Amino acid sequence: MRKLLVISHTEHQKTLVGEIVGWGPTINELNHLAGQWEEIVHIACLESKKPTGSSIAYSSSIRFVPIPTFGGKNILNKIDILWKTPQILYRINKELRSATHVQVRLPMGIGPFVLLFLKFRKREFLLWVKYANNWSAKNIPISNKLQRAILKANSLNCKVTINGFWNDQPEHCYSFENPCLEKEDIELGVGIIESKRFDDSPTLIFVGSLEIAKGVDILIEFLKTINEDVIDFFHFVGEGEMAKDLSDFLSATKIKFQIHGGLKQKELHSLFSKSHYIVLPSRSEGFPKVLAEAMCFGCIPICSAVGSVGHYVKNNVSGFLMSEISSESLRISFDEALSKSSDERKRMAFQGHETAKLFTFENYLQKLNKIIFN
Repeated sequence: MRKLLVISHTEHQKTLVGEIVGWGPTINELNHLAGQWEEIVHIACLESKKPTGSSIAYSSSIRFVPIPTFGGKNILNKIDILWKTPQILYRINKELRSATHVQVRLPMGIGPFVLLFLKFRKREFLLWVKYANNWSAKNIPISNKLQRAILKANSLNCKVTINGFWNDQPEHCYSFENPCLEKEDIELGVGIIESKRFDDSPTLIFVGSLEIAKGVDILIEFLKTINEDVIDFFHFVGEGEMAKDLSDFLSATKIKFQIHGGLKQKELHSLFSKSHYIVLPSRSEGFPKVLAEAMCFGCIPICSAVGSVGHYVKNNVSGFLMSEISSESLRISFDEALSKSSDERKRMAFQGHETAKLFTFENYLQKLNKIIFN
């Protein structure tokens, strides 16, 4: 029997009626993989928090195996990982006995221990690792550097999928697009772009955690420097430690806005259809799926060129890339976007839609069967 075991740190929660839900993009991806195996088992974190707005349930016959949450910034969190690792590895080993295929999603706090365990365990399954973060980042935690070094050296003799295309990319590391779109989304996006007006004051959207790592502080500083009347509306989708700071600042301006919290994918797609630009001044990314989703529905990126973002978003062709991660650079890119004619903006939207076609689940499954499973 074909059994896929997925090991990740994806956060799950339990609803009031006892249903297990998890972070939407990951669960959606696994739901699309379900038809390829008789059984899929997902070993991931179960936390005691309430579900977020973006959390969804498994729609297919996928079995969830809970492990305790782990990780954090202080020393106690690091010690806690050491304490929890043995019981986590025990549950992993139990499920490995009947697995035919294993996917490990990195980086994560227990990543080095999982990689070490898999290196020395007898392997009767096909192993591949999905490294989701910035493959070229320099200022990252030591644990992430170690995990990336292990993968680069091919210490586990397995295939690795990464974001982007790199000059020093090892032969066993393959460039993959993170799937997030259906064929129906691509078809729907064409009609939306054709009917979208780009000669009005733009509607902007930000999607991501409301925190410094995603550049929310840069966004606030940027909004201080522009004429508020040039923005028709600003949607913010996400939750995080800077939500109150953002709300307090925006409430003191003339900008019409809404902070939505987490949203389901279809709700997010609806906002993209109504928006003209997605603004993401992130400090760190692999490649955010929301950029592909935004481009599918004619929402032009104005973003930082971190990770592999610049491999897909072409400056002045399908979007606008900040020259550096700062509010001043964001303002320059925004001014450049506003200087384009409505025809130029529509051409850029269609160019972005062409890029979005790479991020379909159909394309992802084809590449898995051709490259990973051969």
